[in-house]
Amino acid sequence: MIILGIFLWVLLSALVAMILKDRSSQFTKISSAITLIAIILYSVLRFSSGYSGGFLSQSNIALSQSVGIYFSTGVSGFADSLLILTGIIFAAAAFVTDKKLYPSSMFMMILLTEAGMIGLLISRNFLFFYVFWELVLVPVYFIIGKFGGPRKDSVSLKFFVYTHIASIFMLLSIFALYSYYDLHYGVLTFQMNALLQAMQNATFTSALPEVAKYFILFGFVFAFLVKLPSFPVHAWLADSYEQAPYPGTIILAGALSAMGGYGLFGIIFPFGGLIGTAGLEILVALGLISISYF
Repeated sequence: MIILGIFLWVLLSALVAMILKDRSSQFTKISSAITLIAIILYSVLRFSSGYSGGFLSQSNIALSQSVGIYFSTGVSGFADSLLILTGIIFAAAAFVTDKKLYPSSMFMMILLTEAGMIGLLISRNFLFFYVFWELVLVPVYFIIGKFGGPRKDSVSLKFFVYTHIASIFMLLSIFALYSYYDLHYGVLTFQMNALLQAMQNATFTSALPEVAKYFILFGFVFAFLVKLPSFPVHAWLADSYEQAPYPGTIILAGALSAMGGYGLFGIIFPFGGLIGTAGLEILVALGLISISYF
């Protein structure tokens, strides 16, 4: 419940920053610093208590049991590292944002993006994972579109179209996995643990049509590669970095790339057996090309 409290604190802080107006800069800096300290203290306590793997700080709030919608949270060791990185990134973005140059809405959007990132990293329900995935997109779009350079309108639209189309493919993959899980097990659920375990179950995957199997994989991989971004789906990258204001560039370079990496290692990695050697080799090749290309 500790990590859920941190998420709710950041979400509430975003609303308060908008209301405070003239004092939003100071409040955002204080809020970001408190968030970073809280995440670090949580991580220290977690590992000093003899952490041995798995998920900690789990909560499970049923919203609609009949269709498998729960607000479920949990933090793995990998997500924990990214939570610390998220705290550092957004604290840096808050402290470099000059209140003389930006109104309170800028500080609100920084905190709203941070709330989306934290929500994404702690979510253990695919429906809410997608909601937070999109929640990050919206304020970043406005950060570029409202406070960016001379070509901010076209660049922010390009950023939105690229990332949103990729997100739609991921949503379709989520619903496909949700539907086939129900057909096989007779249970409707968006719970990550259940669906990811099913994708590692030979009985379940052998029952999947080949087209469905590869469509599910494609939707997730495509969305994550766009967010990294990776060659050849990186066309939004250069213009967005160039036109975004300085705080926006920090968020783009740190937070959005972390989203793609978390998706690949936290979600696609368990699918390794399905992707096969050829698929993994393609991903490695794309990674090497991206490193040399960028």
